[in-house]
Amino acid sequence: MVRIDSKPSSIQDTPQYQRLQKLKAKKIKLSRDQEIPPRHYRSNRKRSRKFSCCLFYSIILLVLCVFILALVAKTGIFNIPFFSYLFYQKPAPTRTVTVSSLLEKDELITQVSNQEITFEINENQLTSLLNAPVKKSQDIVIDELQAAIFSNQIEIFAHLKTPVDTYLTLEVLPQVTASLLNLEIIGIKVGNLPLPVGLANYMIDKLLAPQMEQFNQAVKEIGTIKSLELQDTKLIIKAQM
Repeated sequence: MVRIDSKPSSIQDTPQYQRLQKLKAKKIKLSRDQEIPPRHYRSNRKRSRKFSCCLFYSIILLVLCVFILALVAKTGIFNIPFFSYLFYQKPAPTRTVTVSSLLEKDELITQVSNQEITFEINENQLTSLLNAPVKKSQDIVIDELQAAIFSNQIEIFAHLKTPVDTYLTLEVLPQVTASLLNLEIIGIKVGNLPLPVGLANYMIDKLLAPQMEQFNQAVKEIGTIKSLELQDTKLIIKAQM
């Protein structure tokens, strides 16, 4: 009798190799399960990202609202609790200029020489000139109007009653254009809030246009404006007869 031993035809058929392959497959599956988080974990992480994003935009919106409220409070137009207390202080001119009576145009001429007229206007007189149309008007929209003259600019300060109740501070530079006196705005504040100079054209038209027209008309009757000079507390204008 011939005995035949059954042997595996290859190493892949051995029980040891098959057992090793099963362990290896189990290890790979376990590793993949660890790499892929559970569904509930992925859902929580997604909600966490959404919450962080919403919180970020909420903080940005809150900061923006606080910034806008602070700017509005600085104008003094509205009384905003807490913000007005922190950001608003009643404005005041650099120096106070008062006048006792309105000025007549004949009082401006200080010197006539060789067909040249010199107008020397101090800040009290300029304040009087600015207030003349206001006091004659029945519909008073401004008060506390005054002008302080410096060597580099004129500061015009006023309390505006309508269309909003607030204080205005204009920094202007007088210029001669086409033989007429004009005011170039170089700075403007509403309350305590500085604004772009471009918005000042409205203020000039509403507050100072009548005064400028009246002054230029008075000078036209005498001569033609040639030059001007700013000195501390004085404005000197020279005109040709």
